[in-house]
Amino acid sequence: MKLLTPYGNKINMKSIVERLKGEFRFKNKGQALFLLDGIVINAAYMLTTGVILSGYLLNLEASDFLVALVNNSTNYTSIMSLFSYFIFEKVSNKKRMMLSMNFLSRLMIFLIIVVPMLINNKSLSIGMTVSMVIISDIIWAIYRVAWVVWIMDTTPDESISEYTYLRMLLARLFMGIASIVGGVILDYYNKGMTGFRIVFTIAFVLSVTDLIILRKVESVDNSSRQLSASVSENYFQPVKQKDYRNYLFFIFLFYMVYTMSISFAPVYLIKYLDLDYKFVSAAGFISNFSFILSNRLWAKIERKRGITFVMGLSAAFFAFELLLLGLLRTETSFIYIISCISTGVGLGGFTVTTMTYRYNIIPVGSRIIYEGWFYFFYGMGMLLAPFAGELFIHNIEFVQNMNIGLNQFQLLFFFAFVIMWLLIFISFVKPKVFKEV
Repeated sequence: MKLLTPYGNKINMKSIVERLKGEFRFKNKGQALFLLDGIVINAAYMLTTGVILSGYLLNLEASDFLVALVNNSTNYTSIMSLFSYFIFEKVSNKKRMMLSMNFLSRLMIFLIIVVPMLINNKSLSIGMTVSMVIISDIIWAIYRVAWVVWIMDTTPDESISEYTYLRMLLARLFMGIASIVGGVILDYYNKGMTGFRIVFTIAFVLSVTDLIILRKVESVDNSSRQLSASVSENYFQPVKQKDYRNYLFFIFLFYMVYTMSISFAPVYLIKYLDLDYKFVSAAGFISNFSFILSNRLWAKIERKRGITFVMGLSAAFFAFELLLLGLLRTETSFIYIISCISTGVGLGGFTVTTMTYRYNIIPVGSRIIYEGWFYFFYGMGMLLAPFAGELFIHNIEFVQNMNIGLNQFQLLFFFAFVIMWLLIFISFVKPKVFKEV
């Protein structure tokens, strides 16, 4: 299987292994360790979020809306990222603080499998589980800002693209493997509690392994990020900067529109279409595989047309995914595979270019506060999305009464598809809000 780095070098899985053995010229020890960190923590993440977390909540008999809300909490709790500025710019031992937050967050996710064994009341058990997930995600949101900056600080500017590609490639590969393993275990135990306990335990072991890896990375040095102006001036500088403000508004609208429908997808797949975990997990692996392969295409297009062109075109693949999900029914389950391929291809370009664009316009010495505002807008879009989706579903009866043969979830997917296309057109075609950097 041949792949392509952002610099156009052909590589394959064998060459990746060789690079990990030492042929890849890491600039420092931290780069190698963060590569392992990306593999381990993303595998753990896949085993405790998405379809698996949704399935666990459905097993507890949580409502469809609550499942959609919690399934999306990893994203909307990002609004708390703004507090990372006040925490990490003032604390004396940043590394210790980060590792403590990492451990506490992952421990709380692991302990949700214990809640039903301790609390017999169903409503109280669900409420406690939901609270623990959200609190865990809030802690992780604050930690993540400093974590991302920590990773970027270990990587010289001239090798950010290549290193980011390699890290994402390996992370996506192992995320796909983890999703398949989790799906097989859950189906083997007939989607029962035993299967979920095994999966969450594996995830916790991986999380502890990640902590051991991060402990070996050199201590965080924030000297390059100390800001000389007043706190209030620094705090609002990102939203005063026009190009970054436009970027933030796009991120907010894009993820709100996309997530208002996609957050209900796990409920639709598992509860209403009754698809097997193995099938859904296999589709997820194909999505990650598509992400890996698509980088060759996006690298060529970016060299010819630029970053913003790739941002717009890759965003269109997310819209296409929503269109396909709108056509999805039990008898057309194969469409879900195609939608996952579309997602993977879109992610292959969108994830890298949105990050590259962001770091091209962020002042070098202000990364924490700019990242905090990015995750705030990203999180606000994610927070409002499930409520917007729920509002749409409960006010769409008049369309269903027209006997057009579509259920409320399909109508939601089609609605989000139309809105997203309008956003993409305005942002990248006419009047074209984004300019090349």
